[in-house]
Order: sequence, then structure tokens, then C-alpha cells
Amino acid sequence: MNKKVLTLCAGFLLAGGLVNFANAEVDLANAAKDGGYYYVRVQGNNDGSFDSESAADVLTLSNGVLTHSAETEADSQLWKIEKRTVNGATVYVLINKATGKSLSFDTPTTSTVGAYDTDAEVTYFTAQEGADQLMIYGVANAFLAYNSSNKSIVVDTYETASFTNSGVQNLALSLEKVGSNVISASELNAYLGTTAGFKIQIGNLTKANDDNSFVAYTNLSEGNPFDGTLVATKGELKSTVSGQTYDITTDGTTSYFLRKGSATGDYIVLLNKKWDNFNTDHDGTSQKGYKFAVVSEKQLKEYLAKDAYNASKSDYTPIIKAVKFAIRESVNSKYLEVVAIDEASPANEYELLVSSFGNQTVLTTDANTADFPSYANETNKTYVKFGAGNVVNPQDFVKKDSYYTIAQKKDGKVLSVDGCKKVPGFYSASEVQEEMPEGMWALVYDPTANTYTFTNREANVVADDAFVTNANELYVVDASKNLYEWDGVEYIITTTAIEDLLPGYADLDVVNTKYVAGVYSPIHGNSAWFVENHAKSHQIGLDSEEDNATVWTLVKNNRASEVDPITDLRNSTDSLYVIHDLSYYDAANKAWKITTDTLKAVSYKFVNEYNEPLAYDKNAKAYSAKELTNKTKVEKNFVLKKVGDYYNMVEVTLPEEATENGHASFAKYKVYGGDSAEKGLLAQTCVYERIENDIIEVKPVSAPMYRRIVNDLDTVSIFRDNNNKSILFEDGGFLGMENLAQYPEIAPAMVADTAYVRYNTYRPQYMLVVDPDITPAGMWCEEHQSSTCAHAVPTQGWIEGRYLVNLKDTAIAYDEIHKHPSTNPYINSEKYYRLGFVQAKHLGDSLIIAAEEPTAADTINVGTPAYNVAKFAFRYVDTEAQSFVIETADYNRLNETDPGVQKESYGYLKWMNGVVVVVSEMSNADIYNMNENEEGNPTANEEISANAAVSVVATNGAVIVKGAEGKNVIVSTILGKVVANEVLNSDNETIAAPAGIVVVSVDGESFKVAVK
Repeated sequence: MNKKVLTLCAGFLLAGGLVNFANAEVDLANAAKDGGYYYVRVQGNNDGSFDSESAADVLTLSNGVLTHSAETEADSQLWKIEKRTVNGATVYVLINKATGKSLSFDTPTTSTVGAYDTDAEVTYFTAQEGADQLMIYGVANAFLAYNSSNKSIVVDTYETASFTNSGVQNLALSLEKVGSNVISASELNAYLGTTAGFKIQIGNLTKANDDNSFVAYTNLSEGNPFDGTLVATKGELKSTVSGQTYDITTDGTTSYFLRKGSATGDYIVLLNKKWDNFNTDHDGTSQKGYKFAVVSEKQLKEYLAKDAYNASKSDYTPIIKAVKFAIRESVNSKYLEVVAIDEASPANEYELLVSSFGNQTVLTTDANTADFPSYANETNKTYVKFGAGNVVNPQDFVKKDSYYTIAQKKDGKVLSVDGCKKVPGFYSASEVQEEMPEGMWALVYDPTANTYTFTNREANVVADDAFVTNANELYVVDASKNLYEWDGVEYIITTTAIEDLLPGYADLDVVNTKYVAGVYSPIHGNSAWFVENHAKSHQIGLDSEEDNATVWTLVKNNRASEVDPITDLRNSTDSLYVIHDLSYYDAANKAWKITTDTLKAVSYKFVNEYNEPLAYDKNAKAYSAKELTNKTKVEKNFVLKKVGDYYNMVEVTLPEEATENGHASFAKYKVYGGDSAEKGLLAQTCVYERIENDIIEVKPVSAPMYRRIVNDLDTVSIFRDNNNKSILFEDGGFLGMENLAQYPEIAPAMVADTAYVRYNTYRPQYMLVVDPDITPAGMWCEEHQSSTCAHAVPTQGWIEGRYLVNLKDTAIAYDEIHKHPSTNPYINSEKYYRLGFVQAKHLGDSLIIAAEEPTAADTINVGTPAYNVAKFAFRYVDTEAQSFVIETADYNRLNETDPGVQKESYGYLKWMNGVVVVVSEMSNADIYNMNENEEGNPTANEEISANAAVSVVATNGAVIVKGAEGKNVIVSTILGKVVANEVLNSDNETIAAPAGIVVVSVDGESFKVAVK
């Protein structure tokens, strides 16, 4: 380090290898006025040494310990002196650069010395004129001292001839101004990029030692030669003119040329021309300042040649004073010293200075007597630092609760990330969604280091060298247009407040909705749909026909993070979180603070109709939906990252259940579309690679998948689609199928009782019942057995009848009782289970099977989307013809492992070998259709007589009541909604009623009829 120092002492002498502190002075006032950093030189006064060392050490505060050590130029050894006023007295504090803590001590007593303590009350110091000690303000006769027993710096009180405590010695001190380093040309040129150059700004402070009060000079008389981008170059200017040679060489380390704009630009020089004698800032004729100028290389060589040629002439005044420069920075890297180097004998240096001439303010020079950078204070008008007059003020640039989008003005490239390693950089705008998380950056400003840290909102990687980190290197070009400059390049930087952010990921309402997905082509404007088109591998390919698309259930990962009431530990959530710190400046408290923001997204598992999840086969390098039976297939969960109206399917990693405060995170890969249906596949690629085939369309199925019966509790008949005479009916307790032409006495009518049709489900499920006895909701008093009693409370309606169920339990029981008989009436020859009608009661979401000794197993929950033995859905085969297969639960057969255990895949009704059974493959199912206007009466009560005089007949859209003149008649739906309540005026009255089962009450006596 080329360090130059200034000691503020009288007679800082070396004598006989020892430092003589007899006349050293601690000049706190001048040090505070100057505003720079100092070493505090210390030495025990009794024997003139510390630990047998001959040289004075420096006061060092490291890891909370105050000691003395050899000078290393570390921040822990640098102290700033600041003036304070306490009770009208002028005092000083010494602040350590590394910690920001004041030099503070416990108050000494008669028995103890005051030890260093950051929270102590002794923090103020004074110094006697000409003294070499620090006095403690507020404690009589207290001084900074040295404890030789433990080699520490302490505070003790002085009594007449010695300190109060034994082992404590007098301590001599001096203040030494910290010097500066020459910044090399390569370091300078790296400020705006590898070789782009640098900028400096020249101004002054309106408040002493207050960097925030800096004001740049913008109207210097005759301009500012140092304005704009500068490049420091090393090299040689050499020529011989008429036998006279000029040879100026710079090494790039201790000196260099300063050129404007580029390494081949014009030169900044110091002219051998002074300003006039009215320079009010200078004293005496020796202090006249020289002028700076900018000249071309051609002009400079001409001037140097002329100076060389006339060098021997006594009456000749050279044109050029200096061409070489050095820029130095102090140890605290805050302030700069710019000097022009004159190689005349003796060599001289001239420091850049701002000076006033009447109404003019100009750039000039001062004799470089201080040998360290100029600091702004009450009398010094020059303050030089890196940057330009338009360096960004972090307080203006850093917005609270906002994210940043950064694009190059010239080519529109956007700061984002790329590749598997998520490399930050500037990429084509066509490849980046800058309004989405991948193009947005969180910003943290560190006021101590004066640095910016940009972190990608989605990828959670730091921009590092891809964009500015040193806050002094970012410049405002036009704030109104969001235009900034860094590294010699202009950028458009925009901010978006958190409250205005667009949702980056899909949050779908997946309840009771099925989806299809495909790879979307922006070029062709359509999608190739995911199809499970490889029978053996179950590999997912692509098909242009949407009708062939595999239908997916999206299982949402949105488990909440909850605290376990026993362990008090918070479990993980499977929602995706990316958490960011965001800086902002709190103007009211004049402090920088941090808020946090969390990017949240839910992920989904894609599951086909056979309950097989979309997985990635590492061997085949493709996605499939086959059961996960080997280690090469890994079930995947996906975030649907928005791309316009479409998505990227980005894999996520779910947390372990036991992970406290865990959450999902982005994985490395996304879905990438391959070829056609024959050879097509879904492959894996990195999230930020291969954007040409990564756009995925995910949408609800466009056509209904299941037939919905128009009217609740409708009376229906079901028949083969290609033969409406081949019809399903109750056959001796079993579900049978015969031909009406042969057996006209068949009664095919059944009531389709609703099981699960709520929430606009894509798959409405029904139960089929014959001989229903329907009790509507109403009022009932159990104690008085009355519906009109004052104590009556609302009651739930119910239906009793014979419900169609899968007879798998009966078949299994029969097989066990009869020790595996050769015939079993409840299965067919292929061991598929038959279906039959059993007496049951439907109450709310429960179907309660009649039994002599009822158990919990006799109650079936029919109010969920899942199938069971009693629920059926009508899955379309042809939506236009409304034909369907009857879908229900499927169970392991008697000849399979775990007989009766429900399968994840579904079962389907088929007439096989003379009976109706449930088969496992939809391709084997029978295709049916339905008459929703069945005229048959499932209750055999089309006309009901209430008594000898009254009868009720159901007709289309009405009931006819006979013989009830003068009686009160109430007509209500099965759900208890009253549609008529009147006293009849005739003995033959027609009352409008909705289609379905209705309840007719005549003077309190109720019965049901089926209205068409």
C-alpha cells in the first residue's frame, strides 16, 4: 500500500528506535472538523513499550475486546472523531469503523478500573491543550490508561503522583490520519464494467461530514473536463523533435493517462496556465491554481513536441504542465483524491480542487501538501467520489413492497434466468415473461456496504455480476422514463407494487371438475392432447383429436400449515412458497428497514380415471400414467405457471410431512412436448430451457362426461341402446334384463334417487330404487305423535324401498359358508358379482340397509364423490344419442387376492351369461339408454284412495283430487316444498304439481303419487 500519513502532533520523532511521546498531541477538535478516519497510536508511558515492542501500536476494537495491536489497516483499527455538546461543554466521541460503536467505559472506582463496555456511561472525552492523553468527561481526574497486568486499555483516576490502581500506567496517544491508496487503471475501468471505464462526481457537502448532504457541481465555469465516462490507460507518449525527446510513460498502477469516453478518446491534461490573481480561495502567489483541459491525441503530441523543442529556452513557458494522473482513495473507500503528476525536477503533484473567482466556480489545483484525500468540511469546497452527478440515490430508487423489472433499452433483452443451473443474465424478451415472477427481482439495499442485491422472484437466485451491485455505479438518465445506466449500457427499470402483481400461477377450482391437457402450438393455434396411447408402457403421447384426450382429475396440494396441539410444532404445508426480503427507507425514522413477501402457489397431481398419477419414467425418459410399480417411475406434482391463457407445467418438490415449517419448492424440470400420437411423448426439460414446445393447455372437459337426469327422483327405465325392448328390471330380487316383446308383464320402472349430484359435479351419481315409500320433510312431535303439535320440530325427509346394490358381500359370505361351492347364485360363471335389490332407507347422506341386527357396516355414506356398492353414474358413449355405460365401484373377485376389496379403477354393468354383473373393463360394458318419461309406476300407486269418498290420480303436470269438496288439501314435493295449500270447492279438482314424487295430504292423511 502506498500510504501517506499526516500526524496531528507536535514533534512526532523517532529517537534511538523508540517513539518519543513527550510532546505528542491529541488534537480532537481538528480531527472532528476534518471528518476522516484516524489511527489512535498508543504506548505505555512508564517504560515506553508494549510487550517489549519498540514501536507504538494502534487502538483496536475486535470481537468486543479493546486492545492494542500492530497496524494492519483493518476497519477495527479505524476511528472517527465526532464533536458533541453536553451541558454546554464541548466533548468528543471516538467511533470505531468496524462496529459503529463508541469508545465507552464503565465508571472507575477507588478499587476498580473502568473496563471497556459498549453500553457504559463513560463515552465522552476531552484533551488538554498540548497533552498526549485522553481525559474522561464527567469523572474527575480520569484518563485513558494502560493495565500492564492484563495488557488492556482501561479508564482510571489520577492521584497526585500515580494512578489509583496498582499496575495501571500512564498512556501516551497521538492521532494519525489514515492515508490513501492509488487505484490502478484496471480497477478504475472495472467500475462500469470490465473495461468500460468509470465516472467521478465533484461536489461539496452542505453539512460537514454528512454524506447525505452532497450536492454535485452542475454549472462550473468553463465546464468540467472530468464529466462523463473516463478510461484510465497505461502506455507511452514518445517522440524526438529536432534532437529533443519527450518520453512520458504510465504503468497503470502508480499513474495513468485519463481519456474521455474510451481508451482511444481525447486526453485530460493539466495546462501550464494559471487562473487570475483574484482566486479568493488561495493565499499568496504560490497558491495559484492551474487549469485543466481536454485535447486530442494529435494536439497533445504537437504541444509536447513544442515543449520539448523549446525546453532549453529560458523565456519559454511550456504548454503542458502534466499528462499523468493518479486517483487515490482513503482506507474507508469513500473519498477520492485526483492528482496530476508533473515529472519536472523535482516531481510535483497537483490535487484537483474547486475554487471561487468572484462569480465563477472552477476546477483547478492545489499544491498537494496534505498527502491524503480532501474531506468536505466547513472550509473545503471539494468532495470527489465515484459516480456522476446523476448517481442513483438509493432512497429514491428503492421502493417499498415492490419488485423490479430490468430490460436493456437497446435490444429489449430482459434480466431473467436460463438453463438448468438458473443462470442470471439478459435474455430475449420473447423468451421471458417480464410481468411474471420469472422476470421480476426483489431488491435489498445494504446502506453500510452501499450495495444492491437483486434476487429473482421465482428462481430465487441472485443476479450477482449480471447486474449492478455497487450502488455508486447505477446512474439516472431520465427518471421520468425509468431510464438508467450501468456498465455503459442503458436500462429501463420499472417497479410493480406487491398489490398490483399479476397472479403467476393457476389456482383452479378442481372440485368435481375433470380436465384435459395438451401441448399448445402458437404457430398452428391448436393443441396436441395428452393421450395414454402406449398400451404396455402407459406412456403419454399426443393426439390432435380432443375426443381422444385422457381425462384427468387434478388433485390439489393445499394442505394447511398447522400447529400440533400436543407437540406445539408446526407441520409443513405442501403449498409452494418463495420468500423474499425487500428493502425500503423509513423516512420518518431515517432508517433502512426490511419487509418480507412470499410468492405462493398451489401444485397439482394429475391422476387419470384409473387413479394412476402422471409420473416420470427415468428409463424411458418420458411421462406415463402407469401404476407406480418400480423405482424408475416417480410421481410428479406440478405448478401451472401462467403463459398468457396457457401454462408451463413446472415440477415441484413437496416437503416431508415431518418437516417443521416446511413448504413446497420449485424443482428443476418442466413438461416438454414431443412428437405425434404414434411416437409422441411428454419429456422433461429444465424450467428455463426449450421454450418452443413447453406451452401447455389445461382446461375442463368441453363436453359432459356423464348423463344428468333432468328431474330429481324421476321415474326412469333403462334399456340397451340398440334395442329399447331389451330392458333392465327387478328379477326375483336380482337386476335382470329381458325383452319386453317376449315378457310384456315386466315392470321396468325405477326411481333414480339422487346420491351425489351437488356442486355441479361433472359426475352425478344416483341410486336406483323400486317400491319407494317417500316421507317428506316436515314437522313432528315425537311425544305426542303429531305434526301439528306446538312442540313439533323440523324433520328430515327420507325414502324407503328396495335399492339396487352390488351383492359382493353376499357372494363372499355364501362362498365362505358353503366352503367354496361350485355354484354361487350371487356371481356368474366368470365370478363377476351380480346386482340385486335390498330393502333400505335413504336418510340424508346415508343409505341404511335393513338388517335384523343392524351394524355400522349396514350404513353406507352416499354423499361423497367416491363410488360404493349402491351408487351408479351414466358415463356417455355418445352425447348426441345420450347413450352411456353404467359406471360403479369395482371389487376384487372371489378368485383374486383380497376378495371384495374395492379397486381404484371403476366397474361397469354388463349382461353376461344370462345375468347382469359388474365387469372391470369399460370396453366390455353394455351400452344403454334411458327413458326419463317412463309411464310405469314404481310404487304401483298411480291412483290412491284416501278413503271411500276421496281419491287422488296423478296425471301430466298435475294431480286430480276427487271427493274432497270442502276439505283442506296440501300438495308438496318430496323435499317438503309446499306447492299448493287450499280448501277444495268441488269434488273433482285438478291441482298443478311438478314432475316426480309428490305428497298429497287430505285433512292430515298423506300419501305419494308419481307425477309425469
